[in-house]
Amino acid sequence: LRTPLTTIMGYTEALQLGLGKTPEKRKQYLASIASCADDLSKLIDELSLYNKLSTSRIICHPVPTNFSRAIHSFINEDLEYLKSRNVNVSYNTDDSIIAMLDEKEFQRVVFNLLANTIKYRDKDTSEVLIQIYRKGKYAEFTYQDDGPGVPPEKTAHIFEAFYRTYEARSKTSNGSGLGLAIVAEIVTAHKGRYRAVNENGLKMIFDIPLKEGSNTN
Repeated sequence: LRTPLTTIMGYTEALQLGLGKTPEKRKQYLASIASCADDLSKLIDELSLYNKLSTSRIICHPVPTNFSRAIHSFINEDLEYLKSRNVNVSYNTDDSIIAMLDEKEFQRVVFNLLANTIKYRDKDTSEVLIQIYRKGKYAEFTYQDDGPGVPPEKTAHIFEAFYRTYEARSKTSNGSGLGLAIVAEIVTAHKGRYRAVNENGLKMIFDIPLKEGSNTN
């Protein structure tokens, strides 16, 4: 919160003191204020959501859902945006799996994963592979990108609130440190499990309960 707020205060003071002596400078200062205000608004929204999730004031209401169809629907809603950000998504899914899913909340999971791929990639184009298959009483949903991954000793911590894998990533624009914590809370609210591994990029694995009686494998 302090990072964008300090910037807003600094540029506001500069304008009050008349330091923006040209229209171009004033425009630059105002653009920086607007950008930081937007960062601040997004961070407050994420803090509010995380607080509600972690104190169980938001409760997921999972219902039997075709898991693959739901994920395709989420991605298709953001397809134009993903194309504009050079993100390609491919699938390897069992289209018959019926999982217990709160679609509204799980869409937030997918959005946060995609946002992280874009924020932390080291290539101009990102390749994302989504897989869904049965694993006992669970539907295993895996999300893998071709980014830089995470140092092995830090993968166990990436779902913790405010945890940053690289200390240099301190700017709000590089993430609030809440995205994966929110993902973890939503998956937990689904009575699911989560973990991450490095596999030619970061691979995140989520186990979501199947509809009762549908675990045939």
